[in-house]
Amino acid sequence: MISIDTDVLGVYHVFTRDARYPMAESFLEESRGVERGTTVFNLHELCGILATMGRKSEARTLFHEYLRSSDVEVLYPHPRCATLAEYWGEQDEELLVPYQSNPCTKSKNFRTHFLSATNLTN
Repeated sequence: MISIDTDVLGVYHVFTRDARYPMAESFLEESRGVERGTTVFNLHELCGILATMGRKSEARTLFHEYLRSSDVEVLYPHPRCATLAEYWGEQDEELLVPYQSNPCTKSKNFRTHFLSATNLTN
């Protein structure tokens, strides 16, 4: 399976004037018929790019098109939880945990990280 990253999808769907667009378009056309996928996280990132550009409706439409697509499989992690709702709840909880153990961040509370994460949903 070919795994397609956000940078390729972003150039193809959003940044169509980018110098890399012809290469992204060619790759996606030539790889049709080959098993390929993208992670749900890549898809969320792509839709987040569109949403921050004020193209929320397009982001929702694109998200649902990928979920229904038989051409590109949306790949999900193997959750430790019994249900998908529990899995996403666990992910949300991790966003609220203080990042004190991360030496790369100066923030000692979750507020900055949580607000960054929720910024795309508004």
